[in-house]
Amino acid sequence: MLRHARLVGDQEDVDSVLTLRLVRRPGAYVHVTFWRTLGGFIEAVHRRSYLRRARRLGGLVETAADQAVSVRSARGERAGEIAAAARVRVTRYRVAGNGRAFERNLWDRGDLLARQGAGCGSQVLRSALCPQCYVGLEWSQHREEFEGVLRNEHYRRLSSLIAEAAEAEVEDSLHLAGRPGAPVPADASPALRGTGPRRPEGAGGAPGPGGG
Repeated sequence: MLRHARLVGDQEDVDSVLTLRLVRRPGAYVHVTFWRTLGGFIEAVHRRSYLRRARRLGGLVETAADQAVSVRSARGERAGEIAAAARVRVTRYRVAGNGRAFERNLWDRGDLLARQGAGCGSQVLRSALCPQCYVGLEWSQHREEFEGVLRNEHYRRLSSLIAEAAEAEVEDSLHLAGRPGAPVPADASPALRGTGPRRPEGAGGAPGPGGG
């Protein structure tokens, strides 16, 4: 899996890549590739070499893929690249209520995180396949600083308002591998791939995380 991620990251049009392992599900991973252009992404994923590697990976793990657009980012003064972060919180949202209120509160919470935690940052991705689905990435180089912001009264109030408009699934993750790139613009086109243990035929269990 990591070899496939490295090969994807070597593509000319890739800005940065990130692979995370979920804390509560150690056998589940989230891989994010930030592409500079949609055209570069489409060209790369249709190459025979990419398709061969993807088929090979699909034979080893259960996968769920999505294509998303970065719609918002905020970063504190000392925040590093997400691809170099030690800890990342991944939240998947499905909006069922007021979409505008949801986005406004999510944007405000990301800005608050960057203001209150100088080493913290956030990125919001909206699925191109399911417009009601979003993925939020929040990260920090220092766990204590990040947890301090999570306890902030204003942060908690915004989280409550967000929960009124959308179903949320929160996963803490550990940074496994990544390659920092240039600062990610707000209109970058990340493609998300989540992987988890392949489920034996007829067995139960949850699929790997995807981008919605």
